[in-house]
Amino acid sequence: YAHLIYEGDIIIGYLCIFYLDWEFYLALLPHKMRYFKRILKMKDEQFPDAKEFSFTISDYKKTAIHQALSYGFIDHGDLRYLGVLDLSGPILRCVKRHATLRRYEPEDFSARTEAASLPIDGNISTDTMQAYFDSPYQHKYARDYVLIDDKSKQLIGFSTWWVDTNSKTALLEPIACNKAYRGKRYMTYMILKTLRSLQKEGIRYVYVSTNIDHDEAIALYNYCGFKPLSKARLLSR
Repeated sequence: YAHLIYEGDIIIGYLCIFYLDWEFYLALLPHKMRYFKRILKMKDEQFPDAKEFSFTISDYKKTAIHQALSYGFIDHGDLRYLGVLDLSGPILRCVKRHATLRRYEPEDFSARTEAASLPIDGNISTDTMQAYFDSPYQHKYARDYVLIDDKSKQLIGFSTWWVDTNSKTALLEPIACNKAYRGKRYMTYMILKTLRSLQKEGIRYVYVSTNIDHDEAIALYNYCGFKPLSKARLLSR
């Protein structure tokens, strides 16, 4: 779920929110850091239930880092990649795969729960996934997609987009592919197909974020047309 941040009619940054983990990703233009305190206040007012959270802040000349540290954030030293794609232009076409892309349905729960652990190399419980799908935030803002093998009917992968129709923005988080299907352009197919769906909804800007050393993910995003927005650093409070 992403808020574009405006100064008058000019976009100066964006604030992306993951409700399940209460994580906040902030990017501001380098000369607009004077709004940092105001944005923190906005976050606290709109999301009072957030007890702990982290920020990924664009690292422009360290100004943002120093500003965040002055408000009690801790710099973990982790660099991240931030990318953006303007959907007002043409979207790359991808060769068809023998797979069906559709929105998540309750019958996908077991396979989706198992695949949810792929991006983090850990285990996500069924209770956690059920809480996620029962969340009013998920129903309001998330677009959960699954990609199914036409022959085996197995789940190839999934992607989740957090969509804000008011600001016409969307954020991809997370995305994952089962190991047997990697390297075969299935995730490219999934992203490009969902981008077309978002484009039809009137979404203008889409964002992605990943670890700076995640070469495969960055190559995937670049191939799909995303442009690097900046390097960023992960901080928390």
